[in-house]
Amino acid sequence: MCVIHMGCMFGSNTIRLWYPQLAAMISNDAGGLCSAIAPPTEAAAVDDICVPIVADMLTYLQSAFVGAGSILTYGIGGALVNRCGKRLVAGFCGVTSAFLIVMLPFLGTSAVPVVATVTSALAFTSLCGASLSSITVDLFPTSLRVMAMSTFLMSGRLGTITGTVIFPALINYGCLPPFITIGSVLAVCGSACFLLPNTTLKKLE
Repeated sequence: MCVIHMGCMFGSNTIRLWYPQLAAMISNDAGGLCSAIAPPTEAAAVDDICVPIVADMLTYLQSAFVGAGSILTYGIGGALVNRCGKRLVAGFCGVTSAFLIVMLPFLGTSAVPVVATVTSALAFTSLCGASLSSITVDLFPTSLRVMAMSTFLMSGRLGTITGTVIFPALINYGCLPPFITIGSVLAVCGSACFLLPNTTLKKLE
């Protein structure tokens, strides 16, 4: 459970925390996401070094829209969990978010599909994390539940720290490596969710 949650937060919070920077870079570059974060290698002029990227109001509105997308997912998540089961919802959301994140570099030059894709991916990962939390609560008895949830949440924070450190390092290798890495981690974690015990509508013992 801790390893799966670490991978889920590795993908979710890395994209969430880096998205404002990515949005600002896209708004200052008409060539699209890949052109913004991994421009062609060429000799930099002296005047081009340390030029700040100006973030306009649209960047903050996009970030707010991305964050609000998870509200709708939590709204329908309860019905999905009761109907399909926590394990199935967690696995499906993990695999789907992996596919959406891998698709980010191929969305062209418009900011609208990027915002929509990031919103959907983060909404799915949020629902995946919530389902995993619910499964963790069901798996452990009351005497161990607090320690189990604390360890579970701590592993998620470690995944977030790891992702935010690794993401800029992967950008140095090009546009695709950071998104393929995050997508691969989410795909593995989503697939691992299908191996978890089914706790939906089971009695706590």
